[in-house]
Amino acid sequence: MNLIFSNVLHRHVEPTHPSSIEKGQQLIKWHSPISSRRITCASTTGAGICIGSPMYYAVCSIGGSLCCATTHLAILPLDLIKCRMQVNSVKYPSLIDTLKISLKEDGVKGLIRGWEATALGYGAQGVVRFGLYEYLKIKFADWSNPETFYVYRTFMYLTAAAIAEMTADIPLSPFESIKIRTQTISGFPTSLRQAVSTVMATEGIGGFYKSLIPLWGRQIPYTMVKFATFERTLEFLYKYKKGRPNFLRVN
Repeated sequence: MNLIFSNVLHRHVEPTHPSSIEKGQQLIKWHSPISSRRITCASTTGAGICIGSPMYYAVCSIGGSLCCATTHLAILPLDLIKCRMQVNSVKYPSLIDTLKISLKEDGVKGLIRGWEATALGYGAQGVVRFGLYEYLKIKFADWSNPETFYVYRTFMYLTAAAIAEMTADIPLSPFESIKIRTQTISGFPTSLRQAVSTVMATEGIGGFYKSLIPLWGRQIPYTMVKFATFERTLEFLYKYKKGRPNFLRVN
């Protein structure tokens, strides 16, 4: 049984001991770290995507992939400017100067240089990040008793987010390394296939993962804060809204 204490479940607290969960005709009891708490699981009636089902993970993964790919593509010109300013601050001293120089040398099309690597890399990252985060969050609830998960839910969110992002950056790293080279190295191939061949010929497979540790240093804290903040903010908002999203149900 998947029991997730979040905005998608109704949580009902009454003074009783020991703690228990009711689901249909089932009554499950456990030793609770907090006495005088009774929790009732959400209704299982109604159609929708079952939380923890293969369809649920597929939707989370596909949605995450689309969101990550489209948002990074949307800001690709700004990312190109940022990378060039970081690599060569003498030639590119400011945002406006970098934009003018880039337009003069490469034209408007040059502002989206590295779009293939961006779309594929962050699309792959989104699949793993969002899909694995949801999977781990649910598994943490299964591996611990429901009351413990509720009490320590923020720690669970942070842990799930850290593991998911660490894993997601592994398929991202090769594409990110190609994107940065394409954007910052003069004469470097602009097509993805030629760029991959060039890195393999000159640096080998290790060339794709040179930036993995710095990538972890940037992405893991960001993702931990993002997911934990999202979960707790949603929980806060649903205190003032009765019911739950009608497209989700509990199995």
